[in-house]
Amino acid sequence: MLSTFLRPRTILAAMFLLGALFAAQLPLASADSPDAKAKKPDPLDGPPVVTCNAWIVVDAKTGKRLDGENDTKRLHPASVTKMMTAFLVSEVLEKDPDAINEIITFSERADKTIGSSSEVNAGEKVSVGDLLYGLMLPSGNDASVAFAEHFGDRVGEESEAKGYDRFIEAMNQRAKSLGMEKTGYRNSHGLDNDEHLTTAADQAILARQIMNSPILSKVVGTPAYKSHVTKPDGSKREIEWHNTNRLLQYENYLGIKTGTTSKAGACLASCCEREGDRRIMIVLGSSGTDARYADSRNLWHWTWNQTPPNTDKKMTLSPEAKRIHESALVIDGHNDLMWEVREKGDSSFEKIDIRKPQPKIHTDIPRLKAGNVGAQFWSVYVPATLGDDGTAFLTTLEQIALVKKMVELYPDQFELATTVDDIERISKTGKVASLIGVEGGHCIQESLANLNHLYDQGARYMTLTHSKNLSWADSSTDEEQTGGLSPFGVEVVQRMNRLGMMVDISHVSPKTMHAAMDVSKAPIIFSHSSARSVADSPRNVPDDVLKRVHDTEGIVMVNFYSAFVVPESAARYSVRFALKQKLIDEVGLAEANVRMAKWDRENPMDVGTIEDVLDHIDHLVKVAGWEHVGLGADFDGVDALPVGLEDVSRYPYITQGLLDRGYTEEQIRGILGENLIRVMRKVEEAAAELKKTNATP
Repeated sequence: MLSTFLRPRTILAAMFLLGALFAAQLPLASADSPDAKAKKPDPLDGPPVVTCNAWIVVDAKTGKRLDGENDTKRLHPASVTKMMTAFLVSEVLEKDPDAINEIITFSERADKTIGSSSEVNAGEKVSVGDLLYGLMLPSGNDASVAFAEHFGDRVGEESEAKGYDRFIEAMNQRAKSLGMEKTGYRNSHGLDNDEHLTTAADQAILARQIMNSPILSKVVGTPAYKSHVTKPDGSKREIEWHNTNRLLQYENYLGIKTGTTSKAGACLASCCEREGDRRIMIVLGSSGTDARYADSRNLWHWTWNQTPPNTDKKMTLSPEAKRIHESALVIDGHNDLMWEVREKGDSSFEKIDIRKPQPKIHTDIPRLKAGNVGAQFWSVYVPATLGDDGTAFLTTLEQIALVKKMVELYPDQFELATTVDDIERISKTGKVASLIGVEGGHCIQESLANLNHLYDQGARYMTLTHSKNLSWADSSTDEEQTGGLSPFGVEVVQRMNRLGMMVDISHVSPKTMHAAMDVSKAPIIFSHSSARSVADSPRNVPDDVLKRVHDTEGIVMVNFYSAFVVPESAARYSVRFALKQKLIDEVGLAEANVRMAKWDRENPMDVGTIEDVLDHIDHLVKVAGWEHVGLGADFDGVDALPVGLEDVSRYPYITQGLLDRGYTEEQIRGILGENLIRVMRKVEEAAAELKKTNATP
């Protein structure tokens, strides 16, 4: 009987009966009772539940925040700290490329750093280039100290601190200059320190810099790297570093940095690209090593579902953008239509009638109207090679005559302008105020009299060089020769000041840029250049020059050419330029062109998008100030343009893009044209003052 009573099924029945009797003694809650817990449907909206304390997703190209949670909360950054260590090193290498081959000898301090895994021992030696992998693939805390000791005196501002301590100061200085306002570094690696804090939003800013660096983007995307270190006795041993970022095993992930400390939790900075859409994610303070990957994978899955890659990204014009753009004075600093008409239409506007749509070129009257162009500097470009055979000056005069012919043939659309007052008067009539810009000092053939004549013919700026050095000034795309300006070059700038002709230093070398600003008594211009820190092309403007543009009240008019604005395309352009020059020397121009056509087919250019140009504007504004930025598209002078900026009708989308990025109406109007008006007026005033005092600049 007892055994039967204790059978499992009997026990369960008895327990159920007892439970029911017990429940019957309890008061029942009504639907309206405060004790009732109503069940809510789960709509599955919003991001997944994650363990991390903070996260953010940003567009890798624009930096635009796509989503996040607690992304401005200050937390410990763990080993993602080493992104800043690596970034400072990369900036040294940009200034001094040979430094990548320097040898670092590991100190006792570096070797004994807690949490290290580069496995280089005290007294052992390794190259800078190799150790970057030891810094960013494993934990690499020891490598961070070695780098800080080695480069400490070459980074940041002058300081009483030296070596490692100065490097930490520089980390904080650079964070501030990047806009990482809530970040404070106390060491080079991210070990626990109560004051060593950052935010997910700040780390996203830094991660974009990492992915925009040709050196570092390659390093962080490398799964494993083998190197040799030299032991104190001179012998070598092999070492292999493995990337701790597990996401690299999946397609489309591009790496960045992982980190774990007891105080910070687990952190992960990752980048992913799908169908040309690249995003960056920062996860801070996950519950553990595995959790940081689960958090990141869940969030990546969610963000791609929320906004699929390559969702129609065609920018649409808002009523506000249309209002601002249609009421603004739009001035472009550089358009090469005249050379296109010369080459493709035998200098005839009958063969290329720009009153009609001209789809094979970038410029015609209907599209100028659609772009609301109020003033245009027409480049009277002639090839630099014409300076060698003595025909550059006369050919330039022919191109000036072509501008005047255009104005004569289309008098209801264009009017020649030579002053600021002309620009303002003509643009109000609905016509395009047409100005003349000389592209390259080879056009004067070393004659100040020729320079005077070009001014008399209406030229209101001259680019000091084009693609080749002159005897008196160096080009950015030639070997250094003068190292700035020769005495005659100084005379050229002084004469331009006196005439009231703007000194244009697009195309010149950085030393010539500085020399021109040293000499000029009037603000200088870059008629069609972009930011070198964004895309490393010698045709772009370095930051030290941008700071002087601000100080001297000049202007940089941003170029739209894909090879100058898309970072990857800028690198390709440099390779292409060197290869073509080599082929010209070896096989001549005709055969070089044939071989380069094949090379172009095999190595297509990434044309980029309007966002790439907006990135340059952002950087120019950040370093030089918004009052010193304008537009100089280079339409009809280039063979590739970003998506969204295909021709002269697309200027309104610059206005929309600036609005989207938070620019004010005043700033947008300045960039579109008013900044150039201010600079040109100052040039006119400087010339009047020089003539009045009969002084030589």
